[in-house]
Amino acid sequence: MAELNPTAPWAYAGLGLGYALQGNFEQANATAQKDAAEWARLLIVAVARFGQHRVPESDAALAQLTAKYDGTAAYQIAEVYAYRGERDQAFEWLERAYRQRDGGLLGCQVDPLLANLRPDPRFAVFLHKLGLAPDQLK
Repeated sequence: MAELNPTAPWAYAGLGLGYALQGNFEQANATAQKDAAEWARLLIVAVARFGQHRVPESDAALAQLTAKYDGTAAYQIAEVYAYRGERDQAFEWLERAYRQRDGGLLGCQVDPLLANLRPDPRFAVFLHKLGLAPDQLK
């Protein structure tokens, strides 16, 4: 995707997410810096720096993401909180994303950044609220 359309939002951040999920946090951060969308860069930086135990830098990226994009990136803010294991905040932002009709919610059932939420009973309730059929919740 990045080579096909390097100016598309998420072109490089998506690749950065892949690096982060592999534990290659420095490469995740470096790759995300090339992304055209600031919200996407901030999401990956917040995740990568947290994965490196560089919490103040993760906090700073999350604060910027929240301050600048709370009206359009509620789902991404929820992803950061979920990745960090801050479940209450993650669910608050998922609810906000729901109220905003955020398109990111379409993939929340399989989103790797939300993995910390899956054992929480609130996650199944939230998925049900999204209209997923009971057999899809298994």
